[in-house]
Amino acid sequence: MKSITSLARQSFLFLILLGLLNGCNLFSGLHHDGVESNSHVLVADGKAALDQGDYANAAEYFRLAIKHNPQDSEARVGYAEAYLKAHGFSLGDFINSFISKMDDEDLEDLKLAVPTEWGCADLNALISLLNTLVDTLDPIALGQTQGPYRQNDIKVNINTGIFYIMKIAAQIQTISTDFEIKMLTKGSTEVNNLNPPIPPAILAALPDEFMWIVDSSGSQPSAGFLLQMQSDIDAGLARLQTAADNSSSKEMIEDIIDLFDDWQILADQ
Repeated sequence: MKSITSLARQSFLFLILLGLLNGCNLFSGLHHDGVESNSHVLVADGKAALDQGDYANAAEYFRLAIKHNPQDSEARVGYAEAYLKAHGFSLGDFINSFISKMDDEDLEDLKLAVPTEWGCADLNALISLLNTLVDTLDPIALGQTQGPYRQNDIKVNINTGIFYIMKIAAQIQTISTDFEIKMLTKGSTEVNNLNPPIPPAILAALPDEFMWIVDSSGSQPSAGFLLQMQSDIDAGLARLQTAADNSSSKEMIEDIIDLFDDWQILADQ
């Protein structure tokens, strides 16, 4: 599994991620009272509130703009930015911690998602925050919106990919205090003793060797839960790859992908 080791690449990663949600060109030329039903007016309200550091009201203006026009990509990016800032999220502190963990430990053993780094009280609150961020930005990455932020936008896709991955990290930590992601073999005693067992239909579709989450007692979450987590991992990696494919710094972004490439719950079939 690769890690980012050179100072140059660490610095580049920090600068790329530092700009993730700071890419809005905020303006406050037209400010209204937020009661408008016109999404353009509400976006202007949100931008003005962001300029003033009023993040809670900014998030509300952008939320209303999305409600009135779900296809407004500018409202969605603004809401994600305001929502994080309203939680007191420190991007610089998070990136410093993130890079340090990537250099020092294996992903399989990391307690990677730290709620306090995101301004959250516990893992469930963090999962809720990340779900909101994914639900807000993913329609842009999927080409379901209109506006200045398009389907192949690098920052949107890096953001969304990281949010997917962090959500999985938080969910893994709710499974057990001592989890492992293990390579298992069909027909082995370890597989036969899993509790609850892997449903026969799921097991039949897996390759002879596959990766599965277990804790020290050999128990596991439901297969449906694991399959949903795998779907989210795949989506996160796909968003990061889209960012890489559309960036002049493709190799640097792919370093992020390489960090998570082996972090699969089910091996490729």
